[in-house]
Amino acid sequence: MLEKQVYPDLRHYPGGPPIPPYDVTGHTLGMLMGVDVDQVDEPVAADLTLLETIEPRRTPLPARPDWGYAFPPSSNAGFLAAARLQAAGIPVYRAAGRFESNAREHAPGTWLVPPADDAERILEQVAEETGLVVTAVDRAPRVEGHRLREPTRVGLWRVANNMPGGWMMWLFEQYELDHAVVSSLDFEGDLADRYDVIVLPSGTSRTRIIRGLSPDRHDESWRWAYGVGQAGWRKLRRWVEEDGGTLIALGSAVAAARRLLDLPIEPVLPARGLPARYGNRGGPTRITLGEVERRLRDVFRSSAELSRTLRSRVVDPTSLFFSPGTLLKQEYNPRHPVGYGMPETWPVFFRFDQAYQLLPGFDIPAEVVSRYPDDDDMVASGWLLGDEFLRERANVVAFEVGRGTAVTMGSQIAFRTQTRATFKLLFNAIFHGPSQPVTAAELATLQ
Repeated sequence: MLEKQVYPDLRHYPGGPPIPPYDVTGHTLGMLMGVDVDQVDEPVAADLTLLETIEPRRTPLPARPDWGYAFPPSSNAGFLAAARLQAAGIPVYRAAGRFESNAREHAPGTWLVPPADDAERILEQVAEETGLVVTAVDRAPRVEGHRLREPTRVGLWRVANNMPGGWMMWLFEQYELDHAVVSSLDFEGDLADRYDVIVLPSGTSRTRIIRGLSPDRHDESWRWAYGVGQAGWRKLRRWVEEDGGTLIALGSAVAAARRLLDLPIEPVLPARGLPARYGNRGGPTRITLGEVERRLRDVFRSSAELSRTLRSRVVDPTSLFFSPGTLLKQEYNPRHPVGYGMPETWPVFFRFDQAYQLLPGFDIPAEVVSRYPDDDDMVASGWLLGDEFLRERANVVAFEVGRGTAVTMGSQIAFRTQTRATFKLLFNAIFHGPSQPVTAAELATLQ
């Protein structure tokens, strides 16, 4: 479980499509959990004591500071603390830059809370449960920041029979987010009155949003999963552009967000599906010998055109690119609010997902939060065919769309809620989207 998995390159025939594994091929526990693990190949000589029980390290809450409390963006427990503080009506801030206090350096995204009685009670409770380290800050840092919206109301678009949506619901419950499942009934009113953020789990498509379950085949108990129609689709777009909503899409749901908001990205990986010879349901098409010769000349006029034709019309796409549950190398921008608390490099889980490249989009500013490195070997653990397709391609991208925001995550950064190392990307996007920027002077008030 702690070792890097090296999966064999198994094909149906040499150079042909791969033989799929039963499940995933990369499940190195330390990489999934965000824990550095060093393999020791030599016997260790040391005076050791057998521990009967292991308890998380607990750091006592410091004495009440003159200005405020701080806790790091690197711990997932910070999101639990933020959710509980919001539920108690306590203002929560995040520093937009690095600062020092009491000889301690604080990273961008550090959480900042006023020293109120209720805040101390909640922070002490979370620290006791999780080992979250809370420190004292006696003077206001000279940095800008963000004030979280109180509360941050999250809508989970859990279409019927969507397993990633079920896992996401469980995750939101564990971290006590203020959330609800988006219902078709919500579209009869004002979406902005109910949600600040809407999350589209993998498996959510434009068709499933618009059509949903049929009222003719499902009774009123399933009304939450009915389709919202074209009018609802347009309303969702207005909720982002005009009402300032935050839309977050994971995995295959990125395609729906891209189409909804005309996001300036396009997929770069070979499409999975039936080879072209199975796609013509209308029967054979007659073409002349001259047309055949013309098409062949076009195909062979350049290596790029030949490669494109082979990928789209001849070769099984899985022979070119195949990632059946692999931990892949990833680079992050921890200075971006969606990347707060992330290391500059850490593996990301990828299972039949997609990578993207940015397109010119002057009306929609975009920033890459995480990308695949310029590397010949993308695998951190597991099996991958087609490393070259991922080189320097985008995974997590943040967009400004009208008055709102959108964040797309090409890989499933919360896959089966096992990938704790990358939960922060999702939670950061949720809390930052509806937050308000504040100046250093405004941050200093903590009000």
